[in-house]
Amino acid sequence: MKGRDFALIALLGFLFLAGVAVVLPVRREMDEKQKHLAILTAEKEALQKELTLLEKQNELLRSNDPHMIMRVARETYRYCYPDEKVYHFRREGEQPTIPSTVPTPAPAPIQP
Repeated sequence: MKGRDFALIALLGFLFLAGVAVVLPVRREMDEKQKHLAILTAEKEALQKELTLLEKQNELLRSNDPHMIMRVARETYRYCYPDEKVYHFRREGEQPTIPSTVPTPAPAPIQP
């Protein structure tokens, strides 16, 4: 009987270890997929908010709202009134995003 009990205990131990070896990677993969799902859900919510905002802006532009047209003209096309001074601020280390609108003069011809 002792040999049979030992074999039964060994078999149960082996089955337990095999179960753990199968369950742990599956559990780890499931945790990774849940984290990825949470990230994608957050991205979806952010994109949904952005879409809602853009749809509102689109509706305002289509309705010829003067305030929205002025905002787009100023922000997108950098329009301003002729006597208005516009100041652009950059954060430290940030590259300029507004190209210079002042044309560079052509180089003077070289005189021999």
